[in-house]
Amino acid sequence: MGPKILVVKRGDAGAMLFDEHGVFFAPAYPLEAEMDPTGAGDTFAGAVMGFLARAEKLDRTHSRQALLAGATVASFCVEGVGTTAVLELTHQALATRLRELMALLDIGAT
Repeated sequence: MGPKILVVKRGDAGAMLFDEHGVFFAPAYPLEAEMDPTGAGDTFAGAVMGFLARAEKLDRTHSRQALLAGATVASFCVEGVGTTAVLELTHQALATRLRELMALLDIGAT
């Protein structure tokens, strides 16, 4: 009974995922400057859910990658006012930044 996965957003401190495999911490993407945090939490949540909706299965690796995808998309959001910076986001820029964030972490991929 109850949820099998819990995600706790921690603003600029990242997010935590609790599941049957333990606890996973996804840091916020490190930025030199932030302009406006408005919409970053919603952007994070939307990116996580979108990633999970496209995943072939909900497993340990995909759930952790989803948090990193959310952190990456949210990092673009805070670089502009409101969600305007996300409107200019390209797949290439997102993929590059996501690879950079993933390179900083061990997400338990096999």
